[in-house]
Amino acid sequence: HAAGLTDDDNYYSARIAMIETEKKASVDALNAEIARYQSQKATGKDAIDIQKKIGDAETARTEAITDAAQKEQSIRIEQIANLNKLAEALRAVQLANSDALSDQVRSQNRTLAAFGMGDAARDRQAAIDQINDKYNNQARSIQQQLDDPLKQWGAAEKAEKEQELANIEETRQAALAKYQDYYAKLTAMQGDWSTGAIRSLQNYSDGVANISKDMQKTFDDAFQGMEDALVSFVTTGELSFTDMVNSIVADITRIAVKQSITGPLANALLGTFSSSSGTDVNNPSAYTAGSSGSGSSFISMVGSWLSGLLGRASGGPVSAGGIYRVNELGPELLNVAGKQYLMMGDQPGSVTPNGQVSAGGGHTIITNFTVQGAVDRRTQQQLATTVALSTQRALARNG
Repeated sequence: HAAGLTDDDNYYSARIAMIETEKKASVDALNAEIARYQSQKATGKDAIDIQKKIGDAETARTEAITDAAQKEQSIRIEQIANLNKLAEALRAVQLANSDALSDQVRSQNRTLAAFGMGDAARDRQAAIDQINDKYNNQARSIQQQLDDPLKQWGAAEKAEKEQELANIEETRQAALAKYQDYYAKLTAMQGDWSTGAIRSLQNYSDGVANISKDMQKTFDDAFQGMEDALVSFVTTGELSFTDMVNSIVADITRIAVKQSITGPLANALLGTFSSSSGTDVNNPSAYTAGSSGSGSSFISMVGSWLSGLLGRASGGPVSAGGIYRVNELGPELLNVAGKQYLMMGDQPGSVTPNGQVSAGGGHTIITNFTVQGAVDRRTQQQLATTVALSTQRALARNG
């Protein structure tokens, strides 16, 4: 049987037959012994001894019969267990084949259904299918246990398994709902022009803040250029540092422009975008669909920025935190909180007191300023204050 030379039925039948043969031999021998004792004629003490021997032989015969029955029962139990194992193995194979076939059919149906879908729709459906597959596989495993004909389930155990199925279905529905909510927010953000603008501005602003990286590149390029120039001198006899110097100047100029002009501009626009769109750049999950407005608001906003960059030579309002070109046609007057400040251009000018204007005469007061770096709102306010103090001192000197 271990070598596979006989099947289970023959194997277990042969074992039982051997037990029956052994039992028959023992019983026949004991019956013959009992018959021999019974044929003897004795009296007194000898008769008592013969009866005792007959009793012992009958007991041994009963034990032989009982022992043989127990052995046969044990073999039959073993045979049934092996049959059950075989049945379980066959059922497992059948379930595996059934599952494989179901998975194949499901995959083919999904492939056919995906024809005509765009990439976004395919990705969305693939995510939904992945959620369904995860929880369906869990439920299928429990359902197969409940449907197993070789297992006997008690009422309490069956109720527990059915509750597990209900919990799995509840979790599946919750997972699908969360994904639908995520996809709705994602679609809304993808359809919002401001989110793309905010991302671009945020990336640029982060790059400007990383001045260490820019300086590292500048020094890397400088020493690489110096190395190339020296190698060229050794190999060709010509030494030129012009390209290296031009590269260094360009890199330094680029850093200065980013730090003083384009960087602050990006930050200002980022703040404007974020406040107008209702998007928290540090908490994207707080985004609310439809909060950024329509395309017309985008055109209006861009128009406002362009007009700000083109200046206010012809006058007009200015917004807090905005950037506007000034003095493009000469000095201009800035009105802030009921106060007026004179903003000078790139040419010197003069301030004439009102009293002297009405009297038809006066003095020319020229105030020169040299400003290093970017001119922000605070610097403008300091300049305005300086102009006001200079004007007051000039008026005091001239009575």
